[in-house]
Amino acid sequence: MREIIKKYIKAIVIVVSVLMLINMISLKFVLDFLTQTQNITVDKFINGIEIKDNVCTVNEYVDEYCDKNFKWYMVLNENGEILYSNDLPDELNKTYTVSDIASASKWYLSGYSVDIIQIPNGLAILGNDGKFYWKKNLKISKNTMFTCIIIAIINNIIITVLLSLLFAKKIITKIKKITDGIMSLSNGEQVILEESGDLKDISKALNIVSKKIDMQKKKIQENEKIKKDWMSGITHDVRTPLAVIIGKCEELKELDSNKIVNMKIKTIQNQSFKIKYLIDDLSLLNNLDINNIIIKKERTKLDQIIRECVADIMNMYDDNDYTIQLESNDKSDELYMEADEHLLKRAFTNILLNSLVHNEYKCFINIVIEKQEEEISIIFVDDGIGVDNKELIVLNNREGNNSSLHGWGTIVVKKIIELHNGKVEFENAKKGMKVCILLPLR
Repeated sequence: MREIIKKYIKAIVIVVSVLMLINMISLKFVLDFLTQTQNITVDKFINGIEIKDNVCTVNEYVDEYCDKNFKWYMVLNENGEILYSNDLPDELNKTYTVSDIASASKWYLSGYSVDIIQIPNGLAILGNDGKFYWKKNLKISKNTMFTCIIIAIINNIIITVLLSLLFAKKIITKIKKITDGIMSLSNGEQVILEESGDLKDISKALNIVSKKIDMQKKKIQENEKIKKDWMSGITHDVRTPLAVIIGKCEELKELDSNKIVNMKIKTIQNQSFKIKYLIDDLSLLNNLDINNIIIKKERTKLDQIIRECVADIMNMYDDNDYTIQLESNDKSDELYMEADEHLLKRAFTNILLNSLVHNEYKCFINIVIEKQEEEISIIFVDDGIGVDNKELIVLNNREGNNSSLHGWGTIVVKKIIELHNGKVEFENAKKGMKVCILLPLR
């Protein structure tokens, strides 16, 4: 705003200064012209009056000039006696002394404003009514005149600045309303500006944009609600038949001791577990997106949570193709932090499942947990097939919330760790994949 005011004032000051300069130059030319014209007129006037043997004669030009520009005039000889007059007031019909002439040349003559022109052998006095003509004798030095001009210029600049501020205040107020409206738009708020004045077109455009954004926002919210409702419904509908499938697989394993049949049943069961966890991830992700989960942070023992996750995974995958190892050089009592135990357990389980799902034939997972100065570091490393570099970039994308990731489980991991003000990074190890998690102690 200050820059706009400065530019506005600067522009006006420059314009006014240029105008003043032009006016001064023009005034000089006008004065020079008028002086030259006046000199010509005075010469003709003087030549039109002749005093000879104390008798005065005037030509037609003198009478016409005086009738046109003055109320009266008179011609005096060198002794102050009136030799000729026209429409002379009665109180002025007398003989004049040198003192009278001197006073009249500077001020007034008996209340009349007069001009005195020297002619051969006398004087011509031309008068007007003092009520309508002002006369002031002024004498000033060149230095004083120069100082007065400088003061006049400075005063004009000050007045110009004050007037500029006065005129700019209104438009600056409107500009501020528009900038405030733009800021409100950027914050997702609806804007309604008054459409009037010089900036009404901008205000109108912002109102139209605000209305369209608000309509789009409502439409997006409606679509999101439909999507979330559909997601909640579909996950609920799938869970029930899936639970039946998993339960029946357990019953079939107990009824049939055939090794080949049991392997097939185990495959069905494992794939059912994968579907179950996928459905659970989608449901959890849906609730996280709509802020439908209350974070319950309490004093939590991290190594114990990880051990529980490992036990649950090994119970699901009870064959000998998968091995999980937990390492920690710290005392168990030192691995506490304020966290939501249920959500962290879900994040750690997803990381383990991700390694098992993408390495179906054999996998060793090593978990290292270590306490640092203000953080706890948890590193998961498997010796599986790993991921390519392009997929790693997507996995580590801070805004990665799309289905092109390594799986929905990794999205859930990122969201849960972020809810605990932590960081998660996906890397390729020498062999396999590495997941590094940092969680703050406080």
